[in-house]
Amino acid sequence: MNPRFVTIGVAARESGVPIWRLRAWDASGLLTPSRTPSGYRLFSAADVERARRLAAEIDGAERLHALGLAYDVATGGDPMGAAAAASRSDAEIRTSERYGLLRQVTHHLRASDDTRSAVGFSVAQLAQFIGADAWSVALADQLRQRIEVYSTFGLSERFTDEVGPWPFRQGLGGQVYALREPISVPDLQPVVRAGREMVLAEGLRAYACVPLFHGSARVGILEMYRRTPDPFELEDLDLLEMVASLITPYIESGRLVQQVTALQQERVHHFRTLVSQFSAAGRRQREQLAAELRTITAELSATDAGSGSAGSIAARLTGLAQESEQLRSTEFDFLELVNTSVIDRIAQEHVLNCSLEVRRWPAGLSTSLASRLYLLLVRLAEEIAAIAEDHVVIRLDSSPDRIQIGLDYGTTDGPLKDPYHPSAEAGTIIDDLDAAFTAERGPASSSVTVSIPRDVVDHPGELLTQREAETLEALRSGLTNREIAARFEISAKTVQNHLTSIYRKLQVSNRSEAISVVGDAAAELR
Repeated sequence: MNPRFVTIGVAARESGVPIWRLRAWDASGLLTPSRTPSGYRLFSAADVERARRLAAEIDGAERLHALGLAYDVATGGDPMGAAAAASRSDAEIRTSERYGLLRQVTHHLRASDDTRSAVGFSVAQLAQFIGADAWSVALADQLRQRIEVYSTFGLSERFTDEVGPWPFRQGLGGQVYALREPISVPDLQPVVRAGREMVLAEGLRAYACVPLFHGSARVGILEMYRRTPDPFELEDLDLLEMVASLITPYIESGRLVQQVTALQQERVHHFRTLVSQFSAAGRRQREQLAAELRTITAELSATDAGSGSAGSIAARLTGLAQESEQLRSTEFDFLELVNTSVIDRIAQEHVLNCSLEVRRWPAGLSTSLASRLYLLLVRLAEEIAAIAEDHVVIRLDSSPDRIQIGLDYGTTDGPLKDPYHPSAEAGTIIDDLDAAFTAERGPASSSVTVSIPRDVVDHPGELLTQREAETLEALRSGLTNREIAARFEISAKTVQNHLTSIYRKLQVSNRSEAISVVGDAAAELR
């Protein structure tokens, strides 16, 4: 009766041992499955049974074995006794070097903040160790059903462009990805058909490829090339798989961060588009209302030109038309929004003492401005709360020339260890507002402040009507309300109405602040 051999996937199911652990035990010598000519593992019934026993018996020592302490299990020698032998064979020295490589790769992956460069360094060290001349890491795009190059070395730009993204299951790399098993080809040139000219031009000969896994999910492939027909050994494939298992979680983490960042930016874009559309719709409605009021006024004036009551109604309708045109985009209470949507949520989710301090803040903000300030404040509050201890205080303040959003945070026991740096999303909003960002650290509390110029917040030239600009110019000349009324032949009440509208549009509370904010802008409107 022929002995039964199974693939690594079947062996994992029958033994209850994960695939990655079977590979690690094979690399360390604790398991000795057979290999096909293409490098695929085949496990016998004895191998499966031994895997079960290893899983049951080996606990603390297994991690050391998996990192590369190879033992001659087939001879029945004692693993720990062999490791303690005084003399070291060439195989043991090579195993120690492999362990050193894995330790170096692990340390660099953990210490680096740049996933792509850390992966590149790790694979480059591996390539140098096994004598590869070029390498490539390619990742699967599940949405488009294709494999795309993530990082390369030793391959020309023309080669990577020509190869480009390729469909799943296409080529040797596609087969490795689909079958979830490594492959080794002694010489590519007699084998490859698609892209043969590029392979010849690059001088690529020996080839090895292993799949990248994260749990049970396929992530991509890791390819190694030599420019000589010296085939990669089984030991090289084992090491490739071990490094692949180390780099894959970091690659996946980096991709998740990119996806989250893209989603955040998309959210901001959609929110701004919605606000813009809402403001434009409101403006069109106001213009339409004003036009209809003027039409009614003209009809009344034409039919009852001599009627005093008709003239009064016409005058009132004219005033309503002017007021509808002068209305700003919809305003809402920014402070109420901050209290309900930011303060309460941060306090509950992060278990912090979160409070709001308001010094001088405009009573109403336009939808366009408030949306940008709200997005910025939410982003800053979330990021600060993640590193703060004990408390977060949100500060809102304004002056004639600036609006300020600040956050105080820290701990009552001492300063925070890590300074805060705004994320890419928060930085984009800060740049869009042409704002200045400052961060300070104190003995018990740190703070960040975003200072936004008022001429960026709401440019007066986009807000004031011609008569309001003239009224503001008269204020700058030092005229009183009565003198302004006499100059423009209007009532003092109308002057006061103009001033109220000016203060609201410029988000100030008195004439001196209005003059400071506008400066010479009124002259630019004429």
